[in-house]
Order: sequence, then structure tokens, then C-alpha cells
Amino acid sequence: MTTTKTATTKTATATAMGNAVVKREYLEGIDSLFVAAEDAFHLMTVATLYRFKNKMNPASLKRDLAAFIAPKDRFQMKVVVPSRKELLSRPYFVTDTSFSMDNHFSEVELSGNGGKAELEAIISKEFSAKFDFSKPLWSSTFIGGPNGESYLFVKAHHCIADGQGFVRLLLTFMANLDPNMKDPASMMYVAGRNVAKTGSIPSVTENATQPPTAIPPAKTALLMNDGSNSGTDSDYPGVREQKKVAPAPQGGTVTHKKQSPAGPLVILAIIWLKLVATLVYIVDTIRFVSSNQRSFSRSKQTPNKQVSWSSHVTLADVKMVKQAFGATVNDVLLATLSGAIERYLRERSKMFDSNFYFLIPTSLRLHSDWSITNRSSAYILNVPVTNGNHRKAIRSIHERMNVKKNNPEAAVNFGGSGALFFYPNLVPEWLKQWSARNVTAVVTNVPGPMEPLLWGGEPIDALTSFIPQAHPNSLGCTIYTYQGQVAVSVMMDEDEHDLLFCPGAAASICGLFDEAFEEIKAMALQAGSPQKKKN
Repeated sequence: MTTTKTATTKTATATAMGNAVVKREYLEGIDSLFVAAEDAFHLMTVATLYRFKNKMNPASLKRDLAAFIAPKDRFQMKVVVPSRKELLSRPYFVTDTSFSMDNHFSEVELSGNGGKAELEAIISKEFSAKFDFSKPLWSSTFIGGPNGESYLFVKAHHCIADGQGFVRLLLTFMANLDPNMKDPASMMYVAGRNVAKTGSIPSVTENATQPPTAIPPAKTALLMNDGSNSGTDSDYPGVREQKKVAPAPQGGTVTHKKQSPAGPLVILAIIWLKLVATLVYIVDTIRFVSSNQRSFSRSKQTPNKQVSWSSHVTLADVKMVKQAFGATVNDVLLATLSGAIERYLRERSKMFDSNFYFLIPTSLRLHSDWSITNRSSAYILNVPVTNGNHRKAIRSIHERMNVKKNNPEAAVNFGGSGALFFYPNLVPEWLKQWSARNVTAVVTNVPGPMEPLLWGGEPIDALTSFIPQAHPNSLGCTIYTYQGQVAVSVMMDEDEHDLLFCPGAAASICGLFDEAFEEIKAMALQAGSPQKKKN
């Protein structure tokens, strides 16, 4: 075996075998976590459904997808998982020498009689199917609609990348496909503001770990979240923009302003806030691991999953609500989802807990990091059950999210999980299940483009994303913003013999999300003059 390439940050090798080059890349700790966490009842799959108003050519889409994944090795590599007996062996990607797009592209036609429910049934079946580890861990399905519309469903294993990694790859590909495409940095909605800074994104042949040419600084809109971060570097632990000091004029000297007397007080206040946030983190962690959530708890497990998505509400309405309540867009959407889940449980007499635990993914990716890998972590948000009191829910979530901003939890979880799963076979099975057993739902909030994206010259009319559960019987929820419209998707178990997980349960929660938002919107309209508060 002749090693022709060795990465400095990852253990990677390339070996010549005939005319093919076989590459091997060991999974990082966070990548390995998603492989180790998966079982027959709990898949680590992420997916997106693209909707086109017009009939698309499946052959053209297939060619586009081939070009889409061509520059990225992980889409043409299978994952080799060592036996549990090999304690110090690590899973690794290796080139699939028999790779064929035919193994990753299929076609389905809707009958036209089932409407949205038929489409959801197809997506649910596709999402429930476990990946074949003898092939690269992704697939795509073209779905032809009865009225001229088309859909493209693409799913991948979470070990390949996080949501932001997939989004960056998609936007990079589309920008190179369409030279007239508007600068993506000016199209994105990020935490309550449009980012209009100019810059370019890398070509598909550029080194994806390097910043694109003239990439906009820290507030670039391509920092699409896996979670609720605002998208600026200042939100990421340990990362801050460096202040530039103007050089002294020739022959002159640099003068420095005296430090304001308030400076030390500000520093002490920041240190105090960090200490308080750390204490809260410790207390919250103890409460989480010692609690016993019962609302979605049952001993039975099933590999069958169901998905659904809500109607769209306008981002303008959400912003109006957040100003009326002096909160943020994220606070409002989390409170709406919490209210929908609570109402769903009460209607079925299954509301047994006084609070929910939401697992909130959050990105730790730098703006210069365009790699296809996992750079996200998560933190636990304790959401109180408010008996339908939306105002109380928004206020409570807003206060708790403010504390989380100074909390080291996401950084600690990222570093700890990466180290723990560096050798995943050393992690006992019981620990994997026990650590997430009290999570009610994984909830990710993804701000998307404010203007339509084009694929093959056709605008993508709508996007819907889906994420994994933290454990069987919990929920996987994605709040997605696209073209100024906001919707939520729900993924959960499906069991026709269980009232809580019966077919249509996910659709019921999505419907209740719509109802809850309309109630909150009505309250905001009655509140009078909105308070001016930054998001």
C-alpha cells in the first residue's frame, strides 16, 4: 500500500488500485457520534424536500445531483464500522470503487388522489428506510406530481455533515450553476436582519476549507444555523472579530485613549454573567439527567417513522409578534411549537410532565469553514408547560434563552462528545440511550434564503427539512424560513396501535402549530404599539 496523501487535521490516505484512487478518511469524534447513536429504531438521517411548481426532467436532475456531489469525497465514500470487539478501532470513510448514481436516484409518481397526505406517506417511507452501509450514505428520490409540479427528496446520514455544511454545498453549487444568481450573502435572513454585504462564494473546485474569495465578514448570511445562533462569529464560543488598529501616520506616533473607569466594571460584569451562566448550566444538567419525562415515554419501539409539515406563516407576522412581546423570532417560534405539543398531549390525556426538554442544535462553524463535516453542537432548553398561556411561554423561553447565550454548554458538549466518541467502541451502549432519554424533541431553527433559489433554471417553490430524533418515541422538529415564509416539520414514530403515535399524529401537531400561532398573532395585534426591541 502506497500512501500518497496524508491530511494534517484528519487521518486520510489515498491508495492507487489499478486506475482508481481509493481514499480513506477516519471519522472525527462528532461524525462518529452519529454512527454510534444509530440503531434499527433510531436513524441518524437528515433530509430536505424541494418543491418545484413546474414539471422537472428527472434525467436533468440526476445529472445535476451528480455534479453536485462530484467535488465532495464523502458522497462517493462508504462508511466502514469496526466490530464492537475492536475497542480501539475507528469508523472510516473509504472510496466506493463501484459508485454509481443509479444506486442513489429513484423515481416515484403521485397518483393525484391522496394530496399532501400521499406525499407525506412517500416521504415517511423513504425517511424510515435505513441506509445500506455497503454504499455511500445518501439517496435522492424524484417525485412527479399529478398537476405538473415536481419534488426532489434528498436524504443523507448525519455523519457526512451537519445542516450548515449541506446548505453551503448547495448554495455553492447553485451559484456556480447559475452565473446570474444574486449574491447569496444578500439573499439570506439571519436572526432578524437581512445581510446585504457583498462577497463571492467558492467555486466547486476550490478548497472548501478555505474562505471564499472576498467572503463577507463575520455576519455573512451563509452562516445558516443548525440551531438558534444569530449567525455572527460573536455567538460562537471563543470567536470574536479582531479590532483593526489604524497605523500611525508616517513620522508620527500612535496615541491611545485612556481606559474608561467603567471598563473594569464592565469586565467584572461579564465575568459575573459567565459565572452565573456556568452555574445555571450545572444545575440544569443535574435536573435534566435526574428527571423522568413520561409524556412521550413508552417501552415499545418501532422503525416506522412519519413526517408532516405545517402551513406557512409569514416572517413579517412573526417579527410583528416578537416586537409586541419584546422577544426574538426564535422565542416566538419555540413557544408556538411548545404550545402545539402541549395541546396535542392534552387532547389525548397524555400530558404528564410540568416541562419539556428541547435539544437545540447550534453551529460552532467559523465563517471561513466551508468543509463538508460536522461542526455543530447542542444544548438543552428547559421549556415550562404553561397550560396554553402563550404570553408566559414566550417570556419564559426568552429569559432562558438569554441565559443560554452566556452558557458554555454547547462548547463543552462539542468538545466532550468529540473526545468521547473518538473511539466509539469504548462508549457503552447504555450511556448512548441514557444520555438522551429525557429529550422531548430535537428542535432546530434554520434561517433560509429570502429569495427563491433556482435549480436548473426553475425556482424552488418551497423547502422542507427533516432531522433525527434524540431517541425513539421523541420528536424531531425543524423550523425553516424560506422566501419570507416560516413552516415547521415534525418527524416521529408511527404505530397504528398507539393513540399517541398513530398515523396522522405528526400532521396533527403541525396543524396545532398553525392554530397556536394564529392565537399568538391575535394577542399581538391586540397588544397595541409594539415595543422596539432588537432581535
